Amino acid sequence: MIVHFVSMISSTIVANSGPTIVDDLKGLSLYAWVFSSYTLAATICVPIVGKLSDLMGRRVFYIAGLFVFGLGTAACGLSRSMDELIVARFVSGCGGGALLALGGATLGDIFPPRERARWMGVIMTNFGIASMLGPIVGGFVTDQFGWRWAFFIALPPTLVSLVLMGVVLPRVRPYRHVTIDWSGIALLASGLFSAVLALTWGGVTYPWSSAWVLVPLAIGIGLLVAFSLHELRATEPVMTPALFRNRVFGRAVALSFAMRTAFFGLLAFFPVYLQGVLGESASASGLAMVPMMVAFILGNFGSGSLISSSGRYRLSSIAGPATTLAGVLVCAALTADSPQLMLEIGMVLVGAGVGITFPLASTVVQSAFPYRILGTANSARQFFDNLGQVIGTTVMTTITIGIFTTQLARFLDARGIGQVGEHVQGVLSSGGQASLVRFLISTGRLTPEDALSALQTSLAAGLHGAFVFAVVVSIAGLLVGFVLPEIGLRTTHE
Repeated sequence: MIVHFVSMISSTIVANSGPTIVDDLKGLSLYAWVFSSYTLAATICVPIVGKLSDLMGRRVFYIAGLFVFGLGTAACGLSRSMDELIVARFVSGCGGGALLALGGATLGDIFPPRERARWMGVIMTNFGIASMLGPIVGGFVTDQFGWRWAFFIALPPTLVSLVLMGVVLPRVRPYRHVTIDWSGIALLASGLFSAVLALTWGGVTYPWSSAWVLVPLAIGIGLLVAFSLHELRATEPVMTPALFRNRVFGRAVALSFAMRTAFFGLLAFFPVYLQGVLGESASASGLAMVPMMVAFILGNFGSGSLISSSGRYRLSSIAGPATTLAGVLVCAALTADSPQLMLEIGMVLVGAGVGITFPLASTVVQSAFPYRILGTANSARQFFDNLGQVIGTTVMTTITIGIFTTQLARFLDARGIGQVGEHVQGVLSSGGQASLVRFLISTGRLTPEDALSALQTSLAAGLHGAFVFAVVVSIAGLLVGFVLPEIGLRTTHE
C-alpha cells in the first residue's frame, strides 16, 4: 500500500502543477507529454514486469522499480526545459509501471479470488487518498515553493518504501526454468512508443495528415502486428494469446479500458477548467477536486466489499459506468458561465462511478485464469488500463487545443491569428492567460473585459469538445458492462 501510494501520488500531484510548468517552461504543445510520457513508460513496463515476476518473483522488481522511480522523480524536479522534463517523466514512469504491475499480483499471492475484491478495494481506496492529497499538496507546494517541489516531495516516502521492501518482502524463487521472450519485449516496447508518439503529435504538434504523424503511426501498428504474430510462437509469451480467447477477460478489460480513458483524461483537465475558465488558483482547484475523490473512495470501497461478500459483480458492472456517464453528461453541458457547483456535481458522479468499477476488472480477470499466469493476466489488464490513460489524455489535449485555437481566431483579424500561436503556450496557467489577454488587447480589437471573456469562452469550448469525447467513451463502457459475463469467484486459494 505504501508503494502504491508513492507511485500514484507522483501522477496526481502533477495535475495542478501542469499549468504552472507550461507557463514556466513554455511548452503548451507538449503539455500532454507531461502526463503521457509517464503513462507511456508505465504501459510498456507493466506487461513486461508482470510476466517476468511470474518467472522470477516479485521482490527484485519492487526494489528495482522503486530505485528507477526515485531517480526519475528527482530528475523531474531538476528539469530546465519541457524536453528534459518529458524524458525524466518517462524514466519515472518505467519505475512506476513496475510498481503498478506488482500490486494486484501480490494480492493474488496472498488472498483467494473472492477476497481479492475487498483488498483491491482497499488498495484502490489508497489510490483515492493519494489522488485526493496529490492535487491539494501539489497546488499548495506549487503556489508556495514552486512546481519543482511537487516532485521533490515524493522522494522521502520513496526512500522509505525502498528500505521497507528490501527488508520485509519475502524472497520467492521460481520453481521452473526461466525463458524470457526478449524479442516480444522489444517488439511491444518499440511498437507502443511509435504509435503513442504519433497520437500525441497528431493535431497538436503536426497535422494528422503530416508524415510526422502517419509514418510513426504506421510503424507502430506494423510492429504491434508483428508482436501479435510472434506471441503465437513464443515459449513464454509476454502476453499469452490464451488471455484473448477468454471472453470474460476481453469484456472486463474493455470495461476497465473505457473507464480509465474517460477518468484519467478528465482528471488531467478538470484543473484546466477550474484554473483557466473559472480563474481559480492551483490550491483552490486542488480543494475543489476533494469531493470527487471522496466519492471515488466510497464507491470503490463499497463496491469491493459488496463483491467479496456476495461473490457477484453484475450490479457494479452496470451501476459504475451508468453513474460515470451521468457525471460526464453534466460536465459536457458546462459553459464559460456555468456555476462551479455544476462542475462539482459532475465530478462527484464521475468519481463515484469510476470508483464502483475499479475493483471489478482486477478481480474478474484474476478469477478467470490459473495462478501460474496470475502476474501475466493482471499485468495485461493493467497494460490496457494504462493505454487508456495515454489515449484519454492525448485525445482530449488534441481536441481542446484545436477547438480553443479555432474559437479564439473568431475574435482576431488575420494578423492576430498569425501571431496567436506565439502566445497560446501558457493558456493553461494564470500567468499565461494574463499574457494572452495582454496580447488580445494589443491587437486593438478587444477591451480588457472582452479579451478575458474571449479567452475563457474559447477555452470552455475546447474543454466541451474533450468532455463530449468522454461521453462517447462512457457510453461504450456502459454497453460493455451490460454484456460482461458473470463467473463464480473462488473462495479457496489455488
